[in-house]
Amino acid sequence: MLLHPLLYAQTELQWLEYQRKQDSFSLFSSLMNLSIGLQDALRELWSLAYPGRELPSLKSELWNEMGWQGTDPSTDFRGGGFISLENLIFFAKKYPVCFMFFLSFSFNDIT
Repeated sequence: MLLHPLLYAQTELQWLEYQRKQDSFSLFSSLMNLSIGLQDALRELWSLAYPGRELPSLKSELWNEMGWQGTDPSTDFRGGGFISLENLIFFAKKYPVCFMFFLSFSFNDIT
């Protein structure tokens, strides 16, 4: 059975729109998983930096003490991305004395 050209075009456009939405959903799901991984990594970094000190929220003024630019450290990963956070965690685990030494300085102390 042949479809009328307008019906076929509409059906094809609907299919393409459906595919686009599916692709967007897949991308959104990937970003959500990355976001959850980022949150877990930030919590881990906090616990390495301040053992026994509770983090009230992932958005908190307390992140400034660690040297982050703002209250939400996840916004500071523009250039380095998630791998820079993973490297920071590795550094804190592998060289805790050095990590604590660098942590003892704030940006204001250096300038």
